[in-house]
Amino acid sequence: VGVYCCLVVYLLSLSQQTQLKWELDNPPHCRNKISFIVGKQCDRVTILSRATYIEVWVDQTPGLKAVPLKTLCQHIHTILNQGISAVTKTLHYSYNSRHYFGFPCCS
Repeated sequence: VGVYCCLVVYLLSLSQQTQLKWELDNPPHCRNKISFIVGKQCDRVTILSRATYIEVWVDQTPGLKAVPLKTLCQHIHTILNQGISAVTKTLHYSYNSRHYFGFPCCS
């Protein structure tokens, strides 16, 4: 089982532990793409597993921007960082793995 699959399970288990609830979205899910509805505002977070990285897309629900996009992305960044750290520790990698995040800038 890889980091991506374990990360999905980790995110689904967060519903019991944090204020930012993660639920599966309705569109058809693929083995390398899954979408979540996050928080009370029903923002959509899509996580794609690529060959060498995990790609994250955040779409806010139009008209319901109670949380600024920057704040939402910071929350998601923190949760993903904790999740990847927890997952890589649990998987007992024999090498010292590292992860980095990049956020696209848009106006």
